[in-house]
Amino acid sequence: MTQPKSGPKTGAAKAARIATTPDALDLTALALIGVVGSPTARRALLRHRNGRIESVTTGDRAAGGTVLEIGADHVTLALKGRPVTLALPG
Repeated sequence: MTQPKSGPKTGAAKAARIATTPDALDLTALALIGVVGSPTARRALLRHRNGRIESVTTGDRAAGGTVLEIGADHVTLALKGRPVTLALPG
């Protein structure tokens, strides 16, 4: 079996770069730290202000709102009736 190629544009390389970048995340705010799964079955990893990590999918309740959409590099939540989009850092 062959191993998947990795390079500077792969998700793993981007995650490694972000993980080692000082102040990449605002630790005092809700943040998107990852997106996993296929385009039809994505999950977003959210980091709450208190440090708790939560895995969510479209339709889930999170951070006082509802997850509307999960893209390859962002998540959109309905918070207080308004859409709020969180993007992956970097």
